[in-house]
Amino acid sequence: MDEDRESGQCQSGLLNARSPERERESRLLSAGQGEHDVKMKKIRAIAFCFITATASAQARIVEVNVQSTKPMADGAAFGQAGAYERVVGTAR
Repeated sequence: MDEDRESGQCQSGLLNARSPERERESRLLSAGQGEHDVKMKKIRAIAFCFITATASAQARIVEVNVQSTKPMADGAAFGQAGAYERVVGTAR
């Protein structure tokens, strides 16, 4: 029976918490869990950045100030659209 205890087995054939096999298995599971946690943290960070960027990326023009206009291409007409004009100003 002492030999069984030293080998990490009890009478029922199950491994106890002190066996080298159990410790190795525990370390492997812990390492895999750590990698999974790192991946999940990266995914959450990317999702947070995406949501934040899309939520704040709204723009509206509320005012247009035209400072000057002048004809383009010496006022030549372009088919049914007619003559184009160059508009100089600011949009807010």
